Amino acid sequence: MFKVCAAGIIPVVLMFFFSSCVPKGASASAPGAVEGEEGFLALVIPGAFPLWFELNSAVPVQISSPDESVPLPFTPWPSARHIAGMTVGKGRLVMAVNREGLLILAPREEALALYWLQGGPAWESYTVGAVFRYQENPAALLYRNDFFLQAESASRLPPPLDRVWGLTGAFQLMPIGGAFADMPAQEGWNLEDLRFGRDGLWHYRGARESSSQREVRYSRAVDLEVPGKMSSFGLFTKAAVPYTANEAPKLLGMVLEGAVRLVSPVRPIAAVVSPAFPGLRYYTGNSGIPQGTELDTTELAGFYREGEGAEGALAALVFPGGRLLYAAEPDGTARLRLASLPPLPEGFFYTRIGMAGSALIAAWEEQEHWNTGAAGFLVIAMPDGADY
Repeated sequence: MFKVCAAGIIPVVLMFFFSSCVPKGASASAPGAVEGEEGFLALVIPGAFPLWFELNSAVPVQISSPDESVPLPFTPWPSARHIAGMTVGKGRLVMAVNREGLLILAPREEALALYWLQGGPAWESYTVGAVFRYQENPAALLYRNDFFLQAESASRLPPPLDRVWGLTGAFQLMPIGGAFADMPAQEGWNLEDLRFGRDGLWHYRGARESSSQREVRYSRAVDLEVPGKMSSFGLFTKAAVPYTANEAPKLLGMVLEGAVRLVSPVRPIAAVVSPAFPGLRYYTGNSGIPQGTELDTTELAGFYREGEGAEGALAALVFPGGRLLYAAEPDGTARLRLASLPPLPEGFFYTRIGMAGSALIAAWEEQEHWNTGAAGFLVIAMPDGADY
């Protein structure tokens, strides 16, 4: 079966799944190309034209642009379907979809294999609190978020018994036991936050509710497979202090400093995904900013890859509106370039970026204060930029 588009004719096999007109040079084909792998949906062929996907149904749906996404009521983000985080490992980009499961993009020659692994009922009532690597495998932490719930509603929902879910074997999403043994879920502990600190330790916070009080505990561990040791609020807070550009790898530091120049006199914060980091790592511009300088609370989405494999070293930052700064070393010389991702409608923003092979993947959301409406992701070849 063929579908005629303004840019040319391309084969489309599964019309009910990929229903939009895909320009020449960027396409998505249907299941059947990769046999015997659980959760396989399609082969996606990145190109210069954007491939847009939304998360409004049981499987990701390809759309022509976010303008065409199905209107959804705004929902507080802990309960909304959106890409809550990314991690990269073993050549695969893994995205955790809040309340749903994992999306995976794995390079396959000139294409990307797209997988969709749903967590089922165990994911539907809980919030993704962190995306990280556990035992070197992509993993997600689930927790009960009470902030936007009525107290009586929250009390009826216990903390998740299966709170760490990992990607194991050949694309299987399964609960993983053994982590956070010092705060057992069976005793009512709800793991509300997890971060990897500058001290090389995992820091996490748990809470336990009773009829009369709320007990909060802080722990830290060098390895999540062993029980953590008692910590403190101060150490937990210190673990969230961002790294500076001076502490970043060369390419990433270059891009961070470029972002500072773009938004001066404010100093941006970047949330960076990298196969070199066990979890999300925050960076900001270098210290030494004059007293009274405004600090920009807008979070940039970042990605960093060391110079391994055919793709080579790369660092990139995306502003919420789509402005893209990146640096690479194609000939041994680092170059900082400025480009743009495809524009989003008003009220839509880019929230995370990653790389799968040579393709750039960007999560996007429709936002209104603390609420999320439509959400999805973009697949596109790295745009050409101008020297900056």
